[in-house]
Amino acid sequence: MDYEELTGQRVIEPELTTRALILSDSSIRANERQLATPALPADKAPAGTALRRILDRGYITVAVRQDLPGFAFPDPQTGELCGLEIDLARAVAFRIFADCDRVKLVPVKTAERIAKLRPKLGFIDYILEQYSILSTLIMTNWWYQGMAGNLDEFLCPAECAGKLDFVGLDYYWGISSIHPERVLHLMQAAYRHFDQAPVLPEALGGILQNLKTMFGNMPIIIFENGSVDVADGIDRATYLCEHIKQIQKAVTRGINVQGYVCWSITSNREWDCIFGKGSDFGLFHIDLDYDPSLRRQRTASADAYQQIIQNRTA
Repeated sequence: MDYEELTGQRVIEPELTTRALILSDSSIRANERQLATPALPADKAPAGTALRRILDRGYITVAVRQDLPGFAFPDPQTGELCGLEIDLARAVAFRIFADCDRVKLVPVKTAERIAKLRPKLGFIDYILEQYSILSTLIMTNWWYQGMAGNLDEFLCPAECAGKLDFVGLDYYWGISSIHPERVLHLMQAAYRHFDQAPVLPEALGGILQNLKTMFGNMPIIIFENGSVDVADGIDRATYLCEHIKQIQKAVTRGINVQGYVCWSITSNREWDCIFGKGSDFGLFHIDLDYDPSLRRQRTASADAYQQIIQNRTA
């Protein structure tokens, strides 16, 4: 029995839009904007920098795939590479030279991409890896920026903006400053050492306020929030209580939070982590490695969460 038979309601199929069409449309809009986008002044690139070398060379070199439709693939009619990766490369070239054609595209296989970027001095890889992780963590709101219409169209087509029915949020860890010790804890979270991850309930309140600023009174649903047994010296029951308090404060400030989901009800295997207290987010513990019956064992955090639900307050 399908949905219509079960409910008596007719299912209206959404209009179909191919990914390739969206991406090609975005490149057209990017080209239309180029006339209004100033190039980067040459005097902004100090001697000895990578940007200075690029300016002196007269073009940028970009490694791209050539076998992924929508991202980088030969145009069936012209044979020239096209797609989102090509659009990005041309946009960068225009930003530097005011000429989107001053780019050299180097086709590479997916497995070769990292090797092409790897410096001759191996220890630099570690430094770049830390920078890459940290910069990614800092820019985790890029998706919301796109849905709010704050990104260039070649990154997020304009038709995507304002189309949300609600705003979804996952929140686990945070830091209040870039103090090296706290940053290291945040890096540990990225490496999935969750028992060393930094706990900051107040950051959840700040994120909810930012989402209200971006999306107004649109409903917000927190789909994931939770902790391992103990993280940053804070047990799971305390973690849940303090984060739910932040949600309650947000509601009193007029933020339209409509739902909250604790991650997770039972033990689960987190990505590629070795199962143990440092990777177990479950309110009910299950010995996934050695208990064939998978018996659920209630934890103190389950008691705390039940109490919050019954009292309807943390």
